[in-house]
Amino acid sequence: MKKERKILYFLLIVLAIGFVSASFTFRNENIERVYTGGETIRGFVNISLSSENAHSEFKSNFNGTIFLIDLLKANNFVEGRDYTCSREGCKIDYAAEDEISSITLDNGDNKIIGFKLTGSEIEITSLRLSLSSDASASCERQILIDVLDKNESFIQSMKGSDEICGYKYSGCFDDDEDIEMADVISSEYCERIELPPAPAYMIGAKVENGTKNADLTMKIYDLEWNELGGCKLPKHEQKTQELMCRVNYSNTKEREFFVCISSSEDDAEYKIETENAGDVCGTDNNGLSFNMDYNIFAKAIKFAAAGEIEINETAFSEQNGESSLVDYVNEYISDKYDRNCSAGCIIPFRIYGNSQTITKNSAALKYTERGSLTQKTTSKIYSVEKEDAKISTDKSLYIDISKAGFVIPILSSAKQLYLYLGNRAVLPKPIAINVTPGFDFDITPRIISLGIATTFRAITSEDIVSSTWNFGDGIIESSDNRVITHRYTTLPTDTNEYNLEVSLTRKDGVIAKKTFKIGIAPFAETAANLVNISSSRIAIINSQINAYPPWMAALIKTKLDFDNMNLIVSNSKKLLLNASTDEDYLAIIKSMTELDVPYEVNSKEKGVDISPLIGFGKIDTTAIEQISNKEVSAESRQQLKESIIRWMTNNVDMKIDYEKVLGVGEKESKVLATKFTINSNVKNGEEAYLIINYPLNSIKFGGNYSANAAGSMSYVPVKGQQAIEFAIMDNIDVEDLGMYISPVVDKVYIQAEVVAEKFNWGRFIIWMIILLVFAFAAYIAMQEWYKKN
Repeated sequence: MKKERKILYFLLIVLAIGFVSASFTFRNENIERVYTGGETIRGFVNISLSSENAHSEFKSNFNGTIFLIDLLKANNFVEGRDYTCSREGCKIDYAAEDEISSITLDNGDNKIIGFKLTGSEIEITSLRLSLSSDASASCERQILIDVLDKNESFIQSMKGSDEICGYKYSGCFDDDEDIEMADVISSEYCERIELPPAPAYMIGAKVENGTKNADLTMKIYDLEWNELGGCKLPKHEQKTQELMCRVNYSNTKEREFFVCISSSEDDAEYKIETENAGDVCGTDNNGLSFNMDYNIFAKAIKFAAAGEIEINETAFSEQNGESSLVDYVNEYISDKYDRNCSAGCIIPFRIYGNSQTITKNSAALKYTERGSLTQKTTSKIYSVEKEDAKISTDKSLYIDISKAGFVIPILSSAKQLYLYLGNRAVLPKPIAINVTPGFDFDITPRIISLGIATTFRAITSEDIVSSTWNFGDGIIESSDNRVITHRYTTLPTDTNEYNLEVSLTRKDGVIAKKTFKIGIAPFAETAANLVNISSSRIAIINSQINAYPPWMAALIKTKLDFDNMNLIVSNSKKLLLNASTDEDYLAIIKSMTELDVPYEVNSKEKGVDISPLIGFGKIDTTAIEQISNKEVSAESRQQLKESIIRWMTNNVDMKIDYEKVLGVGEKESKVLATKFTINSNVKNGEEAYLIINYPLNSIKFGGNYSANAAGSMSYVPVKGQQAIEFAIMDNIDVEDLGMYISPVVDKVYIQAEVVAEKFNWGRFIIWMIILLVFAFAAYIAMQEWYKKN
């Protein structure tokens, strides 16, 4: 009995130690209870941690999972302030277990093996590992080795057989669409095709035979248009035939390529099937535009039996873009261990594959320590396991679980919420929630080109009355239907995708929400498209601008800075030819996006035969006063305005035409200039003046009208019937210009005090004296007359 009790105590102690070694304590929660299908769980949980694995999975009974460390970072908690970690940065480390000579993989399994080093100031001088696999020939890759387990650089068996795998990869070409034939010429036709890993490929096209014995050549390029291989197609054995040839290019991961065909002669009359319906990913100008799909295809060559696989400088360089294996490993040791392997450094290799046994043939890792020239060698290979860092907190953390991204399925009517950390329940009991089922939908497209406006559509049969789109780049927009247009101009942070959150409102008020991953088209393709689009727009708006009168066209081009715009596009074409890196292409994308060439210049807003009465409220008489060399008192100016209006009504026929020239671009539509035509007829041959309440230096006239300035206003002499054209480089309305026609003030009837400028007092006094003398003489004469009569 005592023995059994001791065993029981021992088990309890072991369990307690296990519980303490990795645990959390739930304090309380504040989680929302009401949702619609498609929404994200919202709210907070308050927990403390004790030696919890940094990469324990935090999950729920809904979609989504997140590592604990990532959830803490998403909540802006800081290591050393809010929590502590057993290893700086809470990084995963590796631990060597037993030395091995072979490993066994089950289908789809993976295992880690590696070298172990001890010492300080480690410098690798060479690395070689030879393995053998008993995997048989297959169209699927049998083995893939992730060097350093970083998901960056790989080595696979590159032995190809003579067998061709059956599946045909053909890009966007669809032979169910309307087919047209195109002549195969010396300029290449290319199709963008996604291909699986393979030791080699058969590439080809369906071609109608020509009249000459010219050569047909196939080539394969990466998305930056680096040539990876090529071959000549065999000769036809029948009129129309699928022809293929082998290109010995090995590929370690699924990715896209351009597969191209050309003829050695332009007039060989070879023909290829084409179509341009739906998605188009074919090009005849090296990716400057994608406007036609071609019946071009590729097939993978079958992997031969895996046999011996070498991990060395040669294999690594061939399969990873001429990189150095030794440099790659030294950089890893420096970054991860600071070259200090006193406690042991692991150089890992994660091996993926089908069911097989992998045997170590030989291994040699050579290195030096502390700057010594003495070279050491280790040949031992170990099985390796990952070791997680442990997180602890001194106090509880109030964690926003919306950062975990737990999404309720659209059609769900779930009643309870469960939360788990490392497969252990976080909540003391499930939380009752109320979920209204939403409705499912999809969106298109899922890939965008940076800097190019994209029209997104929600795909659903529901009656949608509004939609809200959070594009994941800081911009949220709404629409009164299921369609919206947006242009991404900045790269997403920390990822190659945007998270696009879409909310659709159905006619009955039910709201459905979903989040979609939006990929980014290759920068090389986007840069080429943007340059091509800008160049095309330059040509289009140049034609549209030149349709205006020459004086007006020059004004519009000045406003647009057209010559500089054209120069930037021309320079970008040259830069595109020499671009080779993502940085090169991004610089071009940035330049084209900032340039924002309008796609249209038009005059859709126009007005004809507008009465000048519309602007009489803004008549300013100071100009006609200055022209007349007259000064009207402030009290009398209203009377002068009324007199001018009466004079115009009786003596002038005047109508105004206008048009606003609009530049329509992706970012904005703006008025470049406003053009006015004044059609006037001043009756009785009187001389008058067209007054425009706008500075002369801001007006461009369409002819020599002897225009002059009158203070901050402008005027043009007018007489008889006349048409005057002018433009202002701004968005101006007719009423803003306060235009009127008037003769000099003396000729305008006005019941107001008019004071002549430069009054001659001397003359006034003389005439007054003369008048008094005459009056006095008349008085004397009258007196004499009365006396005599």
